[in-house]
Amino acid sequence: MGHLVMVTALALAAGAKMTDTAPSEQLERAVLRVAAGSTEARAGDWTIHAGAKGRIVATREIQHVGGRAVEDYDDEAVRLAVRAAVVNHLLTQASGILVRVDDGTAFLDGTVADRASVARAVAAAAWVPYLERIESRLRD
Repeated sequence: MGHLVMVTALALAAGAKMTDTAPSEQLERAVLRVAAGSTEARAGDWTIHAGAKGRIVATREIQHVGGRAVEDYDDEAVRLAVRAAVVNHLLTQASGILVRVDDGTAFLDGTVADRASVARAVAAAAWVPYLERIESRLRD
């Protein structure tokens, strides 16, 4: 079973390649605007807003057909894909980031170098399919 989860995670991570930098940059700028005090910012199908206790929350607008968009994917597989996307995007800066996924929501916890790293981590996670929401509790 562990191999199935890993293969699924690798397949999801492969779908999360950031070949088009424009959407990633838009997400990063939106996260930075909210981190700097804006109440809400939009980037593509994502809405970024400030949550309680300094959290950054990103919510994706997804059209559902016959149920939840993530019902066919294991939370652990999606978690591994999010972790891979964040690590690949931040490289060595991601060593202190913990990722948890529950029912289509990714939770990012830990400490990063600066606000720009928080924005890059959220933008990287947003590339993973099947996520509807990202809650960043990352601190700089």
